[in-house]
Amino acid sequence: GVRPAPAASEPARPVWPWVALGTGVAAVGTGAVFHALARQSMDRARALPEGTAYRQEISTLERDIAATYTGYGVGAAAIGVGLYLLLRPGAREGTVVSAAPVAGGAIVALRWAH
Repeated sequence: GVRPAPAASEPARPVWPWVALGTGVAAVGTGAVFHALARQSMDRARALPEGTAYRQEISTLERDIAATYTGYGVGAAAIGVGLYLLLRPGAREGTVVSAAPVAGGAIVALRWAH
C-alpha cells in the first residue's frame, strides 16, 4: 500500500545552554542562602564574648562566606556559559559543559566541536 510521507521533524533545540543557565541560577540561589547564613553567623559572633563559642561561630562564618563566594562565582560563570551557548552565532548541539567543586572553589569547563 501507499504510505504517507513522514512528518518533517522540528530542528533539535540545544539543551546544554538551558542546563548551564539552570545550573547557574541554582548556584546563585545557593550562594544567596549561604550569604544569609553568613550574616546570621556574624550577628551571633558579635553577641558572644571571646572564647570557644565565639571561635566556633567565626569558623562557621568563614565556611559560609566561602560557600557564598563559590555559589556566586560558579553561578555567574555557568550563566555566562549558558548565555554564550544560547546566543552565539551558529549555535549547535555537541557542546559539553561541566562543573566540579574543588577545594576553595569550583571549576567550570566548556567543550564544543565545530
